[in-house]
Amino acid sequence: MQQHLRQIGIPSLIIAIFIIADTFIKQINLFHFTKWGLWGFFIAIALVTSLVTSYGLKKDEKAFHVYYFLSMGIRLFLSVIFVFVCIILRMEGIYSFVITFFVFYFLYFVFEIYFLLGNLRAKSE
Repeated sequence: MQQHLRQIGIPSLIIAIFIIADTFIKQINLFHFTKWGLWGFFIAIALVTSLVTSYGLKKDEKAFHVYYFLSMGIRLFLSVIFVFVCIILRMEGIYSFVITFFVFYFLYFVFEIYFLLGNLRAKSE
């Protein structure tokens, strides 16, 4: 459980620092105005995918890759739906929104891969 909190907490803390800096520095707008909602969305997705992978690890270690790819598919599917709905609603500043979305997406994805590799390394020894 502590590993899942670090897997979600570290990128969340990094994003929170950037969002707070973006909020207080009025001259520079790094992120889209929906940054808080996007942050909440990615925390929720990270929780769901973390639970799916931990369930797969507990249920059957040999089929862990299936659960990991399932969690990646869930993240991708929910992300595409979220972006599609935002585009359909004609959100203003859509390019800024998409850039902010992918920055958040890749940050959570990088930390998921980092902790996955650490987990696999520990299992192989």
